[in-house]
Amino acid sequence: LSALAGTLPTSSNAQKWTSYGYYINGSVSDYMWYIDLEYSSEKYRGVYFTTYRPCASTSSNTSTSNSSIYYSGYYTSKVYWFKFEPIKWRILSESKGEALIICDMIIDSQDFYPTESKSNFNHNGGTGYANNYELSNIRKWLNDSFYNTAFTSLEKNSILKTTVDNSARSTNPDNNSAEWNGGINQYSCSDTEDNIFLASMQEVTNSDYGFDGDYTSKDPNRLRKPTDYAESQGARGYWWLRSPHYDNTIFDYCVSDTGSTGTTALTAQNVYFNDYGIVPALKIKI
Repeated sequence: LSALAGTLPTSSNAQKWTSYGYYINGSVSDYMWYIDLEYSSEKYRGVYFTTYRPCASTSSNTSTSNSSIYYSGYYTSKVYWFKFEPIKWRILSESKGEALIICDMIIDSQDFYPTESKSNFNHNGGTGYANNYELSNIRKWLNDSFYNTAFTSLEKNSILKTTVDNSARSTNPDNNSAEWNGGINQYSCSDTEDNIFLASMQEVTNSDYGFDGDYTSKDPNRLRKPTDYAESQGARGYWWLRSPHYDNTIFDYCVSDTGSTGTTALTAQNVYFNDYGIVPALKIKI
């Protein structure tokens, strides 16, 4: 595989490789690359990096002490190969020939948006806060890079375009009304039309989907482990939801590595953290 990959990339010459375009200190920097190859009828992705990806995309600290990648056992200036393998899914609901499914693992690590700005600003084709899911980098990545890499043309034919509920109600636990913690979530965004999406706070506390209705509980059904590839990108056992925090424009809800989800420091975090994992959800035709 290394022979097929050819000369290793540098910041001035990517060779046959593709830069991830990851951020350091809020700016895109070419220090981590990938290449997809076929060998003996199997597909592999090679990963190579010369600098550690910091845990926060707004940080300039790329030391080993600030990188989840290092603590997962990956080191700079080495090539790591990952075999493309089937993604495992869990069915949440079925009705009228359609199923809502969610990934049973953390498949990658991405930040929501790489900024510390607490103000409205223009990004990804609109104006909104950094925790606006409609304008987020994660939503863009899911429906472009992930969608086109993870699924064949035949599989795409089974994926349904979904009207994704991003209302204030969707940002609250399933056993609460639209008003929670003293008010309606003012940072909820418009509904979106997506092939792939993140789960909401309401969905991961929906008992009909097999989750504990208590958002503070250590629910084993919410636990997800990162794949080896996801760990090479910096993922830990935390994963993002699409629901913005109710009183902070740069915070978004996530599920912790204990399975709880809520308003504590562990489960509502800065949108520029890029060691939080991605657990995709989608609807399919059965």
